[in-house]
Amino acid sequence: MIRADGEINELWLSPTDLTGAKIACSPPIQPAPGQYVLATAASALDGAGEALPTALFAYSTTGGSLLAAPPLPASWKVGARLWLHGPCGKGFRLPPGVQKVALAALDGNPYRLEGLAHLALSRQAEVTLYCAFIPADLPVAVEILLLDLLPDALRWADFLAIETSLPGLSSVSDRLKLLARQPSPCPTQVLVAADMPCGGVAECGVCAVRTRRGWRLACLDGPVFDYNSLDVR
Repeated sequence: MIRADGEINELWLSPTDLTGAKIACSPPIQPAPGQYVLATAASALDGAGEALPTALFAYSTTGGSLLAAPPLPASWKVGARLWLHGPCGKGFRLPPGVQKVALAALDGNPYRLEGLAHLALSRQAEVTLYCAFIPADLPVAVEILLLDLLPDALRWADFLAIETSLPGLSSVSDRLKLLARQPSPCPTQVLVAADMPCGGVAECGVCAVRTRRGWRLACLDGPVFDYNSLDVR
């Protein structure tokens, strides 16, 4: 686990008006796809601003910068200083030898999956993203399809990665056209994006996810889970 000082160098808006950022951090933190970094505004440490950390998902890392996927707190501005630590949690586990990778942004946030897209492309795999819009900086090699076509991915892909919010987890089986508790015929992993303010330190339960073996915490046991391990009803 790395503890680092960060500074927001750049802010940008997604097509859905969510804010992402380029954050310089020293020493560098390089989370794997699906892992997260906890960030606290320096103003909060001084008794002002947000008191709880924000979980950042990196869509890329370059040099000493962390490219943080949206959304970010509205109070964060260019030049703001951050206290960072990570990487935290368990990320995606891309099986060796995969040739056809499908990504699905069910929560409308493809940036949380972009790091996985880069990893799959580096392994010479074909990548298709199911999404409601086209991210501006997505690699041109990635095919874009409508979310309505997502059930087709279970027939052709040899790996499927999904991002969804914690409330949206209950609808994943419907989006895939699977029955409740029906196993996915394709190896499928799900990034459950939840509030994770304690980063697993306090085990506060805010990010609790129902699995077939009982409740688990996204901050510690995830945030990426095997689909067939989830109790999706």
